[in-house]
Amino acid sequence: MKMILAILALLFGNSVYAQFVKQPEAPLWLGLTVCSTRFSNPFSIRVNPASLAFIDNAVAGVCSEIKFLQTDLEFFYASAAVPLQSGAISVDIAFIGSEGFSQAKMGFFYAKKLSSRLSLGAAFNYHRLSAQGYGSRNAITADLGCQLKATEKLTVFFAANNPVGGMPGKSSGEKLVSIYTAGIEQRISEKVLISGYAKKEEGSALDILFMANYLTGNKIALFGGLSIAKSEGFFGSCIMFQNMEFRQAVGWKQGLGISPSLAVLFHKKKRD
Repeated sequence: MKMILAILALLFGNSVYAQFVKQPEAPLWLGLTVCSTRFSNPFSIRVNPASLAFIDNAVAGVCSEIKFLQTDLEFFYASAAVPLQSGAISVDIAFIGSEGFSQAKMGFFYAKKLSSRLSLGAAFNYHRLSAQGYGSRNAITADLGCQLKATEKLTVFFAANNPVGGMPGKSSGEKLVSIYTAGIEQRISEKVLISGYAKKEEGSALDILFMANYLTGNKIALFGGLSIAKSEGFFGSCIMFQNMEFRQAVGWKQGLGISPSLAVLFHKKKRD
């Protein structure tokens, strides 16, 4: 129990009593290919809502991670996206915790291409924070994102998560953190994609993340990445079977250990 309480303090910053309430911590690799027009990943809307505009077929996925091998800190995430003539829409659900302490979030996303190179995205989210002996708090937040394909191989993006600050309590002085992210992505070849982005979370130090994706063939891809400020990293693989993908990864954080994760994605159209 002491171990779990210590991890909660690190993950959420004593959010039950602190001024800033952090949002549910997702696996770092969910942000992989945050602005890619080649390696489609519906999970990356968590980082960059504008990336949704480039999803060209209906896709849905679920992901689960056991943080630091603690079953009371299991993270669950689900997302579904559908392209439309006027853009694309998506919904997602995130949950982390157990009976004693939990955070949940549900979001609705919309993104649209303004041209073949530029897209905008937005989201509205409902958050719920629950703690035993403390009750629950709710908040509504909004996200914004912009993505620009500067060249055939270089893409940049900027995203603002909760820029106006949702308030989970009426008089407690608490607020969900605002997060600002700016990144760049370089397609080295048809099989290699590298990206990096800077993330500034309210009340925390600036973080720099680096990620890479390598397509070994038509069926298998390898990916990995590193967070500088959090001293975290991850490595994983993706196996593709016609209209399904299985992604498995292992993350690690200095001083806390490893966090295994698994995801399954379903594509409406058969993948090449």
